[in-house]
Amino acid sequence: MGTAQGYNHLVRLTEDKIDIEEVFRQVQDPRAGAVNLFVGTVRESSANRKIQRLEFEAFGQMAENELRKLVSEATSRFGLCRCAVVHRLGLVPVGEIIMVVGVAAAHRQEAFQATEWLVEGLKRVVPIWKKEIDLQGNAVWVEALPEPSASEGKG
Repeated sequence: MGTAQGYNHLVRLTEDKIDIEEVFRQVQDPRAGAVNLFVGTVRESSANRKIQRLEFEAFGQMAENELRKLVSEATSRFGLCRCAVVHRLGLVPVGEIIMVVGVAAAHRQEAFQATEWLVEGLKRVVPIWKKEIDLQGNAVWVEALPEPSASEGKG
């Protein structure tokens, strides 16, 4: 899959295992007093079903473009120094990493807020689809998160 770097940011969709150290190195910045990494992993159960693995599909270029938009908006909104979003595609077994979102900001509050905002935005608007495969081999496509209501905080 592709990689987009620039403006001190990394956006990548990959079928390879994600290197957390690489993401951490990418977001380190001498202007930052806080670096925050979110690591999403495949859990062993979902809705009372034992999960064997997940499968992710995406519209590659469109997904990368949407990720770049989110990263750009997060950078402006939260004053980020650097940002990285790496997401797996293909088959991902239980226990393995699905995504890593890394941000560097001057202060921890902005780093925490930006990380949550990016993860929720990714799940809501980026065309990446998740299929759960259980221990019996049954596959179920998981719907995207619903749009937040007007009363929920949007950042």
